[in-house]
Amino acid sequence: MLNNVLIYGHMLKSDYSGHSIEYEGELGIFVASSNQYQPVPKNASLINALHNTVIYAPNDGDNLFSLTPTTCASALNGTASDFPAVYDTLVYSPSGLTTVCKVSIATLQAKGRLVNVTTAKLPPNASSIIAAARRKLTMDVW
Repeated sequence: MLNNVLIYGHMLKSDYSGHSIEYEGELGIFVASSNQYQPVPKNASLINALHNTVIYAPNDGDNLFSLTPTTCASALNGTASDFPAVYDTLVYSPSGLTTVCKVSIATLQAKGRLVNVTTAKLPPNASSIIAAARRKLTMDVW
């Protein structure tokens, strides 16, 4: 997927053991998790990736990606081979803090699982989110 606007969808959806899926330049607006990220098969040539993306999260909890408990546990203990490559991404949330795998983004960055992922507080009104979507879709005038 390249340069899409996803509204109320699922970032990093990968069901049926999908792999080598790349999300690049996405704009996720109030995306949420689902049960549809499954571990990448061990024989897959590439893991899933998300980069150069901006996400507007509806809450501060584990709602960004649909990672399984097994994937999260292996990422935290250093054995994950199927954890997606997430880098160069900005996440907005109500408090400016959000979690992935029930831990802070900083914790996963320290483990090398998230690279250059930053967080910020959601803008106070929807107009800036709408403007970002228009820019992404190159709809300068409505």
